[in-house]
Amino acid sequence: AGKQVAAVDDTGAAEGVLNFAFPADGRYTLAVHDLNRRGGPAYSYRVQVTPHQAGFTLQSTADAINVAAGGITAVLVNATRVEYDGPIDLSLTGLPAGLTSLPTRIGPGTALAVLTVQSAADAAPAVLSNVQVVGTANVGGTDVRRTAAVDTALRGLWSNSLQIPGELTESVALAVGPAAQLKLRIEPAEIVFGKELTAKVKVIAERGEGLDQAIALVVTPEKGGLPANVTADVKPVAAGTNEIEITFTGAENAPLGPFTVVLSGSHAKDNVTTTASTPGIGLRLEAPFTVQASLPNAKLTRGATTVLKVTVQRNPAFAGEIKLTLDKLPAGVSAPETVVPADKNEVEIALAAAADAAAGTVDTIVINAVAVANGKQTGTAAVPAVTLE
Repeated sequence: AGKQVAAVDDTGAAEGVLNFAFPADGRYTLAVHDLNRRGGPAYSYRVQVTPHQAGFTLQSTADAINVAAGGITAVLVNATRVEYDGPIDLSLTGLPAGLTSLPTRIGPGTALAVLTVQSAADAAPAVLSNVQVVGTANVGGTDVRRTAAVDTALRGLWSNSLQIPGELTESVALAVGPAAQLKLRIEPAEIVFGKELTAKVKVIAERGEGLDQAIALVVTPEKGGLPANVTADVKPVAAGTNEIEITFTGAENAPLGPFTVVLSGSHAKDNVTTTASTPGIGLRLEAPFTVQASLPNAKLTRGATTVLKVTVQRNPAFAGEIKLTLDKLPAGVSAPETVVPADKNEVEIALAAAADAAAGTVDTIVINAVAVANGKQTGTAAVPAVTLE
């Protein structure tokens, strides 16, 4: 009907991106113009049209990385998601010998992660390399690969210049510098916990000569560096010691999935501050337990009992008792409430059919599992179809 169907403005240095699903076949016109309708040789535009695809784009906050020999350097990477909330794996590509991109993941629903790169102690110093930050994910069954842009960082260096040479927009300069005076390690590399659960990571410091004061630790970045509703009781490595345990806790509404968290350490003495980063700490948040049921004999005989075997797969951070109850049993069939002991992962439940129970097939029996110590930790499982004869 000749009416406007969609519009978008650019936002400062960022160009406008318009996603539009055409409601019907027809002729559509795309117009690009200056806000105040000005024109002339100084007002030219380039329009790029591509099929819409769910996925993400990435932005590196650094256009240059300096890694101390034998040390670790961290780079913050931001993601803009397009109809995709799953995990994104990050890595540095094109690294020279002696440097390693450590495993990093932007967790489900989160918008950032800190990518870490580690240098061997004997890596060649002062050699400039061009590397790229790359993110990969499986989006709707399609493998998607994106290279992080660095134009925002460059505009900050170049007085918000709008035009960035194309060969620089995805290139990160990397070099190895003098040996690290402070190093931080972690044990283990990954921890598993979840909602209403905790897990610990040990941070181990390797101090250079004279670094004998306390080492302050913080999550980096301090805002957004942890998954939503996950906390960490970050404490300093005390003077005269070399390690500290950090406890991570998931709240009731913590998200499930894999995430990466980085801690930064700083040591101050005689007006000199020495810093270091941990490798990425893998956080895997999973359900407290999952339940599976198997029924060797899928036929129940009236006036008899049949054994139902229930197997529990526990989250490593969960070791409590689990109460099992059965719902939607056929009329005339009963099962006792059963508790899986804290040191067991299997129990048997007797399904008893009354002599006058009605014959038929039932496939909707449900096992409800609840942690005895915390009713918020739950799970369910379906029982295979049962025939009552």
